Amino acid sequence: KLQTLLRDLYRAPFTIEELNLRRARLCGLKGGGAARLLRRFSPHVFRQTRVHVVSDVAPFPLASVGSGPFWGEGLAHEVVADNRRWVHSLDEQIRRRGEKPVSSRAAELGTWQGWAEQLGVSAARALERTTRSRAAEWLILGGEPQVHLPKNPGRGGRQSQIAASLLLKFAKEIATGRLEILCGSTDGVDGASQSSGSHLTASAGRWALKNVEALRAAIRSFDSASALAKAGALLPERPGGVNLQDAVLVRVSPAK
Repeated sequence: KLQTLLRDLYRAPFTIEELNLRRARLCGLKGGGAARLLRRFSPHVFRQTRVHVVSDVAPFPLASVGSGPFWGEGLAHEVVADNRRWVHSLDEQIRRRGEKPVSSRAAELGTWQGWAEQLGVSAARALERTTRSRAAEWLILGGEPQVHLPKNPGRGGRQSQIAASLLLKFAKEIATGRLEILCGSTDGVDGASQSSGSHLTASAGRWALKNVEALRAAIRSFDSASALAKAGALLPERPGGVNLQDAVLVRVSPAK
């Protein structure tokens, strides 16, 4: 019965905050249950306890992380890693290279289509600016886009869908080296794509220019990873056990 309830929850259109709140009601350890047990059986340890949190649910509150086993019972919580900190570290690394992110956003939600659309608009504007300025620009977008699967999905994930859509839109610019795009998942697993993400370089752009209809069909059927594998753009799947959500990095180079 519990497995059936959980399956129904996972299929429902809930945010991670609402999903984890409902899931907490099904477990005695969640929703502060672990803290209550600790206080009951070891009050001395309870008074000394501090909770360090690796958050995989930004921008939602810490009570949503793991359905909050120690939340709400007076224990101090400290975030040691989340999507905002990860994107900030990416921003710093780019600046140390002597280049500058023009747009750097973290803890974003929305659909994968919305991500692809806003990245497309930002990249198009950056292409125009770099033509005039002759200086490279970076775009960073972090968070966790939502996916609604079709009835019979192929091989794909959130980031492979975004990567394939950007490849379709900017095949020429990627082929000529104006754009280089990395779409990745921090836990090393991008949905059912059997990859950790995608890296769009000139060779992928050249493949896309020759296979426009195949790429478009792969996006429609949520089989984007199969197309990206043919383009040589998939990154190996490397499960890491730590999830700080996703990020897309776009480097826009001046025209040669």
